[in-house]
Amino acid sequence: MSRFINFFKKIVLTDRSPKKLAIAFCVGVFIAFSPFFGFHTVMTIFAAWYFQLNFAVMYAAAHIFNNPWTMVPVYMSDYIVGLKIFALFGVDPYALANPCWANWLNCKLTYYIGLPQISLWAFIVGGNVLGLVVSLLLYPVVVRLFRRIVARSEENRS
Repeated sequence: MSRFINFFKKIVLTDRSPKKLAIAFCVGVFIAFSPFFGFHTVMTIFAAWYFQLNFAVMYAAAHIFNNPWTMVPVYMSDYIVGLKIFALFGVDPYALANPCWANWLNCKLTYYIGLPQISLWAFIVGGNVLGLVVSLLLYPVVVRLFRRIVARSEENRS
């Protein structure tokens, strides 16, 4: 375990700005809650390149929050939050037009799981809003954490 922690510290400390590291972590968290299943790694690579952020920190954050053990709770919370948002504004998410492949998916889920209907739009809206909220709430905590890590590395360097 200590080898893993030391390896992670080396990766983190390639960039010495706690704010930039915290932004990379929070973007990774946003990507983890993103409803675009199967594109998380591509989104991480593109965001790290486009925003000039630490790829390793972003990738680690995305996979800490969204991995095979947490995938079902994350996507269910995305969907529930989306339904609550539509209910808050008085919009029927099932009345919105789904693409044809989403209707095919609805038929399969109804048959195999027994769910009566799924709204793709509730999933997309909920995932993006929940990802944004969780990222913004984690930012102050993560900035403090990275400040401590960078400060300790500076003390050990001296």
